[in-house]
Amino acid sequence: MKTSTALLTLFSSAAVVASFAPTAIGSRRRSLVSNHHPLSSSVLSEDIAILNRRELQDEREKTKKNTGGVDASSNHATNVYTPSSSVSTSTVTATSPTAQEKLAELWAMDIKHLKLQCSRRNIRYCNFVEKEDFVQAVWMDMQEALSFSVTGTLRPGMVAEVTGEQLDQEMTSNESLILVDVYATWCGPCRIVVPQLEGAAKQLGNKARVVKLDSDKHAAWAGRYQVQGLPTMLLIKDGRVVDRLEGAHMTDGIMEFVRRHL
Repeated sequence: MKTSTALLTLFSSAAVVASFAPTAIGSRRRSLVSNHHPLSSSVLSEDIAILNRRELQDEREKTKKNTGGVDASSNHATNVYTPSSSVSTSTVTATSPTAQEKLAELWAMDIKHLKLQCSRRNIRYCNFVEKEDFVQAVWMDMQEALSFSVTGTLRPGMVAEVTGEQLDQEMTSNESLILVDVYATWCGPCRIVVPQLEGAAKQLGNKARVVKLDSDKHAAWAGRYQVQGLPTMLLIKDGRVVDRLEGAHMTDGIMEFVRRHL
């Protein structure tokens, strides 16, 4: 008889927990505690833990609706990357059509590709738990980059690898000069230029967008601008090539080349 009573009590408790409405979770949790439920303390703790998780999930869903799908409320120090400069969580909301498309692209990615995006942006993701943690971190970093780059892939003081399509998009903006290093992986002098170009990018900061283009992968783009020798640096201003520099040059030579058009 005692065993039957215990089983009935357990099933009753499970039914009570399953019937909790999301809007009344807080009051029902308090009711469990205040009424001294007849179950053991371990079972009672488990019930309350379930309610806590449901309540937290409801709050996260509300936050996602208010922030364009990204959980801005989960900005914990151990869980979400924060860019070096302060960025308001309101920037997570995509307002322009282009921004909405980019945010939608992030949500469409699987975790593997989101990790790759984090790696490319030097975002530490080892403590990320859920997909929205990855999306939020990449999105906030993109928002910061979009103020400098049309595609959001370029950063001040850094050299970025781009495709021909991305470079065409960058050329639609006249905000700053674009320094393009057209190279090939098999080109010895091209490898010599790499650290020199990185040094120039650091000195230029936000005065120029510095990029690299693989001539083998994007031969059509290189051919359009009559790139014949490698390495070749092109300087783009107002959407057109205004100057070019062929051969391997040191940082000082690259800076002198760019300063003529600043």
